[in-house]
Amino acid sequence: MMGNNFFESCRIDTWLEFCSKEVEEPCCLLVWLAKGLIPKASLGSDAQHEAAVISALYDVDRALKKLEAQLKASGVFVLGKEVTLADVGLFCALQEAMTTVLEQGPMTKNFPLVTKWFA
Repeated sequence: MMGNNFFESCRIDTWLEFCSKEVEEPCCLLVWLAKGLIPKASLGSDAQHEAAVISALYDVDRALKKLEAQLKASGVFVLGKEVTLADVGLFCALQEAMTTVLEQGPMTKNFPLVTKWFA
């Protein structure tokens, strides 16, 4: 799951960092806002709330574009034909957002390889 050599381990670690910094944070914000776990008032005005949602959606869109491109280049999984910790980490970071906030929206339609990989 961590690769067969140092180079593969580094690639997996890079994707895990991508997962925690570029996927998990905006996905958590979207899910927590959608579920009411973050009170709308805590973000300030309605305009600030809207700006936070738009920013998180933009960040998720950018991250999914990178993941889509990687899946196109690598094949079935993030780094090739075998599941690695990169796949596990990304799946866990995306799970709640994909099944609640993003499942019916244009996000999944714009990223067919991510949607297929996730399924």
